[in-house]
Amino acid sequence: MNKIKIAFISSLVVIASGYYNYTNIAFAESTKSNLVQSLSEGSQLDWSKNVIKVTGSGAPPDKGNMAQKRNMAVRAAKLDAYRQLLEIVNGVHVSSETIVKDFVTESDIIKTKVEGLLKGFEQVGEARYMSDGSVEVDVQIKLFGKGSVASIIMPEEIKKIENDTIPNTKIQPQEIKEEYTGLIIDCKGLGAKPAMSPAIFDSDNGQLYIGNQEIDPDYVINEGIVSYADSIPDAKKIDRAGKNPLIIKASNALGNFKSDIIIKNDDAKKVLGANKITNILSKFKVVMVID
Repeated sequence: MNKIKIAFISSLVVIASGYYNYTNIAFAESTKSNLVQSLSEGSQLDWSKNVIKVTGSGAPPDKGNMAQKRNMAVRAAKLDAYRQLLEIVNGVHVSSETIVKDFVTESDIIKTKVEGLLKGFEQVGEARYMSDGSVEVDVQIKLFGKGSVASIIMPEEIKKIENDTIPNTKIQPQEIKEEYTGLIIDCKGLGAKPAMSPAIFDSDNGQLYIGNQEIDPDYVINEGIVSYADSIPDAKKIDRAGKNPLIIKASNALGNFKSDIIIKNDDAKKVLGANKITNILSKFKVVMVID
């Protein structure tokens, strides 16, 4: 697989701040944690399975026989599900400053691809027929992987990021003897919000992650670059952290959606030292703990 050097800013997949209701949620790519974000009624962003799920509802027409009414109600429910998916996906954060809708409005090609992705949603289970004749259907689309939101948006985001001139950290790595398997950053109490590709900065605003790390774009599309948890114990259970993670405390959260993280320079030295030995940054072994 081809690799490319890019300087990632905070890229995302989170829902627009203030529009959706976050209630006791955490985020990760590991299926060991049940990390589900409740959105509008009947819809959710499931980060343990990397899918957006919605429930579409449809009412039967006044005319027609029972079979016709049911078929039309199912069709109406699927159209409602498509409408909900479109609204949610348009609000997904691609970076600290942009959402999917920004890409859709800039490019007819992206718009067509997104609409095609949503029309190809997967129905989950059988349709439910209500006593009043209405119908409900559960559908989902993937956030990561082949045929996902990331597969459409992230290649375009990478093109933009290649030309970014964000200064990288000037911190020198501390000599570390211990072999750390991952990095856990405790961001609790900072109001940090989840994102698909958050950035990590030192106290002088130099970027540690991702910076000029050599990465595989396919990996970004399929897995993302970070996992989230709502506690240190849960973070340790995520495969990404490994058996011996380095644990540090964030000092601040940045950006309109507070998805970029600042760590103290002393901690930055430790992180860079650990990365020098086991490549925890270039291998995306990063977990962030948020409220």
